[in-house]
Amino acid sequence: MAFLLTKSSIILCPHGGRVMHTPAGFSGKLNNGETPMLLTDRYFVVGCSFAAGSYASPCQQINWAGGSKTRLINGVPILTNASVGICVNAASVPQGPAIVSLCQTREAD
Repeated sequence: MAFLLTKSSIILCPHGGRVMHTPAGFSGKLNNGETPMLLTDRYFVVGCSFAAGSYASPCQQINWAGGSKTRLINGVPILTNASVGICVNAASVPQGPAIVSLCQTREAD
């Protein structure tokens, strides 16, 4: 069972940076009173301390794949804790998978 991700979900990069959710075009629809995280929204990473060798290469954003097959808002899938997020640096080089450390457990896909 996969649970829907919302604005209060806690998502981290593999180096401890926190993911900030920026809705691309919020429709006003809520899940349990929370703003849902959609596949097309923007996800920025703050506080990543990753350094590769002698240069900094922190995660800057997350590119998501997958989402709910049954829960859509205006045709766009809601992300679930089973969705795969890849953290990338400023040059769009993959830095590792996103980690969903907390999500709501009332609404499932």
